[in-house]
Amino acid sequence: MLNSKTSEIYHHPELGEITIEFSPRRTRAAIGVTIIENQVCTILKLPFAAKKSVSTFIPFINSHADWIQKQQNNLQKQLTVHTFEIGDSFFYLGRQYPLIQGTSSRFDGENFYVSTHSPELNKRELKKIYLRLAENFIVPLCRQYAADFGLTIGNIRIKNAEKRWGSCNSKGDINFAWHLVMCPENFIRHTICHELAHRIHMNHSRAFYQTLKKFYPFPVPPVEQWKYRPF
Repeated sequence: MLNSKTSEIYHHPELGEITIEFSPRRTRAAIGVTIIENQVCTILKLPFAAKKSVSTFIPFINSHADWIQKQQNNLQKQLTVHTFEIGDSFFYLGRQYPLIQGTSSRFDGENFYVSTHSPELNKRELKKIYLRLAENFIVPLCRQYAADFGLTIGNIRIKNAEKRWGSCNSKGDINFAWHLVMCPENFIRHTICHELAHRIHMNHSRAFYQTLKKFYPFPVPPVEQWKYRPF
């Protein structure tokens, strides 16, 4: 039995590139538009059984064409344009800090520094900086919350996730996207509590949200998520 997703690309004459994802767990078609790695992506999700008959879903795509195009245009306006040149700015805990040339690649609380000399190398170094920042900020905070709530957890990992801020499995292993550390601190805390609440309820039931409210009894912080997606 298949237990993983597969995908292919369909080039629509008006809507452009559409990623088609096939999942053995899906029972019907769904389409959405999102930002992934600072690009607007249109994704059609289909049951795995539909893999041999993708063409039959073209009318489904066309029937949503106006909505898809509207979403594409709206998200295109929200893209964060980075040059990765010295002087560009990047988020940490919801605030922006400038990128400066230095002797080593690091963040000192006021500036991001890179020792490299090209935009592509700067981009790589920045990701390494963010991985360290996420490891140093998110992981200890998650462990502290787990101890405060009397929860047992497994490994905490910082991942290259693109579509979700975090995840928790039945073994208690918790994953967080490295770019979560770009977000405001209250959003990070809410996300950590969200994943920890899954240690009690592995779903999004009413009981889950009641537990989450106990863990994080504050208003859910609004976040313009496109700002903090991976570059």
